[in-house]
Amino acid sequence: MLVACSGKSTTAPPAPTTFVAPATSGTPREQIRAAALAYSRAFLTGTPADLAYMQGPECTRDTSTTYSDQFLAAYLKGMRATIQRHIGVDLGRIKVRGVALRNVSSTRAEADVQYDLPESATGNDNWVEYTLHDGRWKVSNCDAPIGGSSSSSESSATRPPSAASSIAFANV
Repeated sequence: MLVACSGKSTTAPPAPTTFVAPATSGTPREQIRAAALAYSRAFLTGTPADLAYMQGPECTRDTSTTYSDQFLAAYLKGMRATIQRHIGVDLGRIKVRGVALRNVSSTRAEADVQYDLPESATGNDNWVEYTLHDGRWKVSNCDAPIGGSSSSSESSATRPPSAASSIAFANV
């Protein structure tokens, strides 16, 4: 499930609400875990501003397309309704079991938030890439933290088409 594309909000970017990852506290691995958890919460239950705050510039494309704040909120609500129907659980009630890390360097890492749900609900390939931007770990591959799948016969991860997104919240 890709969550970024072009577009921007018609107003100045609002401050994120409650899903902000710490900038520099803890070890790099702790910072990446915190960023992965914050992105998961923002994706599942946050505002468009929360989601935008967690995305790096890689998730933004220059465009003249502009979306209203109301459109972005409605789009996010619709995307979440689709995910919730697929998973069968209220997104605000999803529990996290942990965060796995791989390919960790001083400026880049991959994280997989592991949920207390069966793989049939969450997908089997939810690795999200994070890159360090101005002291904060931000999503750089623009993937969703839930709903991805892959198999050894596929060349890359796939996302459920019904839940695919094409709005860049990084432009909020």
